[in-house]
Amino acid sequence: MFILFNAASLVAIFCIFLAWTHKWLSRSSWRAQKQKAEEEVRKVTLPHSSASSEGPVSSPAPVREKPKYRITMGLKRMDKAGWLIVDENYSARHQVRANLFNNRNREVSQCLPEAKDACDEALKEVSSFLCRTYPDMFELKESASGTIVRNKLMGEEFPLENSTISPLEAAARLAMEDMTILLKNDSGDHYVAATSSAFLIGWSANTRMGSTLNEMHAPVPQWARQIAFSVNKFMARLTPESPMERSSYFVQVIQPNEPWESIFFQPEGLLQDHTIPTPERVLIRRERQTFNRLPKTNGILFTVKTTVSFLEDLPLSELQLLAKDIESWPEDMAAYKGRSHWGETISNFCRVKEATYDVVC
Repeated sequence: MFILFNAASLVAIFCIFLAWTHKWLSRSSWRAQKQKAEEEVRKVTLPHSSASSEGPVSSPAPVREKPKYRITMGLKRMDKAGWLIVDENYSARHQVRANLFNNRNREVSQCLPEAKDACDEALKEVSSFLCRTYPDMFELKESASGTIVRNKLMGEEFPLENSTISPLEAAARLAMEDMTILLKNDSGDHYVAATSSAFLIGWSANTRMGSTLNEMHAPVPQWARQIAFSVNKFMARLTPESPMERSSYFVQVIQPNEPWESIFFQPEGLLQDHTIPTPERVLIRRERQTFNRLPKTNGILFTVKTTVSFLEDLPLSELQLLAKDIESWPEDMAAYKGRSHWGETISNFCRVKEATYDVVC
């Protein structure tokens, strides 16, 4: 299909193309340094078979086109073979998670007494899955004190019983996912009974233990009116045979030279108006969430795997869907997610990339 432009339009688009290309090629030094640092952490590489042929394929859930905006759970049946995912960023993310567990432990890892048995069961389920799915990376060993799960890649060992750290924390240190145990109270509501979650947004373990899901989501617009009843119904009906999953995303603006620990650990939330939302500082933060009913203790093991993508790296088709989706948000949801801060940056970047694509094609 031929597109006709007058001379002024062609010059304008060409100038935009040159400016955007120059900016893309000359990425700021802080990002290059961050990538180099991650490469250094990855000196111990993943075994090829574990990361590709034997394990689940890792790919962030794309932004999808939706009809008229409505808050929903967006659940789908989870393939049990694809529960926990180890990807090419394992070594780098493992170091970030270890730093947070070591240095911010009270804020990222807590367990109420009534959740101990469920945490024990969760560690055994996680260890069994990782050893079965990624045998080049994880193994179970017998010792004088009992069974130990060994992370061969990182040289770490965790006993399945009588551990010096919370069993749930051991599970979260082994995997790339954050882990939370949900139990049902006398009123029939599910609450946070234990968590080992390093990559948090808007809450911390030491302030939210015992909170029900409705209390956790009280600030979310439309939650109580549109989805709270469905969530409670889903939790009550979840069975060990039918684990479920969903995905969501957030937009995050980061600072130059901001360390990964600060990027991933956001207990105060993502509304940081002091940051400048230039395209190279905008991240799309994605969460893959899974829900598993533990067969012995009947608790729910909720896991979250967080991945990030730079706005500049999104393919045009996904960038267009992202821009369309955030524009569809009602005002209360847009205010909650901070669209007024970074929304114009995404829309403008999308238009520039569309113009560049049209010229090149």
